[in-house]
Amino acid sequence: MRCAVIGCKSDSRVKCASEVIKFFRFPKDKTLNKVYKKKCQRSDTFETKDARICSKHFTDEDYVRQMKYELLQLPCPKNTRKLKADAVPSLNLFKPSSCLSTCNNSDARTRRQQKREYSKIVKDLLNTERSSKKGSIFGDPISRTSEIVQQTTTSKIK
Repeated sequence: MRCAVIGCKSDSRVKCASEVIKFFRFPKDKTLNKVYKKKCQRSDTFETKDARICSKHFTDEDYVRQMKYELLQLPCPKNTRKLKADAVPSLNLFKPSSCLSTCNNSDARTRRQQKREYSKIVKDLLNTERSSKKGSIFGDPISRTSEIVQQTTTSKIK
């Protein structure tokens, strides 16, 4: 089973040795059930009786205290923890998709632009080396390289 929270990759079929992830059912209380659904931020309709939310979305205060482990001063095993009746998912909830898509698009656009600029610089450098080798034996490709870099930085400023 997978976590119902949008963007969460937790899956019960994938075992990870470093962390124990527990999956919790949606509450039967209708008002709390609606709160859970809203926290999932899913646009599709899904059946809450089959859906689960993983332990990554709950704080330590959301769990019932296990006095046996506290008195013995032992760490409480994460797979035995139970949620309080009024617990609501509050951790690792994702931002609205409109903000995410805008941020991701602008980042991707910037990366593509930088890639084009770098490839243009490399192409110019390769052409400069070829022309300097043809023209003279003692051509100075380093000074030409600095000229090209300076030209590209001034064109960025404009």
